[in-house]
Amino acid sequence: MLGGNWVLHREYQHAVIRASLLEGEVYAVKDDGGEIASVAYWFGPDSCLFGSKAQRQLGFDTFFRKLSLETQIWWVDTYPRTVERLRPRVLSDEESNSLWWCYNLVTDAAARKRGYGTALIEAKYRQVACNGQIIGLAAAPDENVRFYKSIGFKERGGTIMSSPTGNFPVHCFVKKPP
Repeated sequence: MLGGNWVLHREYQHAVIRASLLEGEVYAVKDDGGEIASVAYWFGPDSCLFGSKAQRQLGFDTFFRKLSLETQIWWVDTYPRTVERLRPRVLSDEESNSLWWCYNLVTDAAARKRGYGTALIEAKYRQVACNGQIIGLAAAPDENVRFYKSIGFKERGGTIMSSPTGNFPVHCFVKKPP
């Protein structure tokens, strides 16, 4: 996402937060000290992160202009093309129309293994499952793949995502009502 330019990480995350607050949903858990320990960003059917001009104007456009040309091309060509090819392999049309996608689930390193991330996933799942909707997400690191499987997600498939900083595996998961 950053093209290896970690200086842009904070700016990218601010754009994600603003876009999610505008047209998505943000779930957060505070630790015993009242500090935010874990956050999840969700977009429902018919919406997606940075999918509207209004979202992009809240920081993404400024962030995007700071990326290398190679990374900009990745954002507008490689990434969407890869997702477009992957989606029909892992989701039916019916599922796509009832999907809440978690674009990011982050837990502070000091707060891990306390159930915060699980609580965020379960809160959204309980909310949408009663309407027959489903939740989904993608993960790359093996540790995350194991975590999502352990809390009831089913892996639907994946792909290798090429990027300017090296190729990486993407695993797609869905959790749906029984």
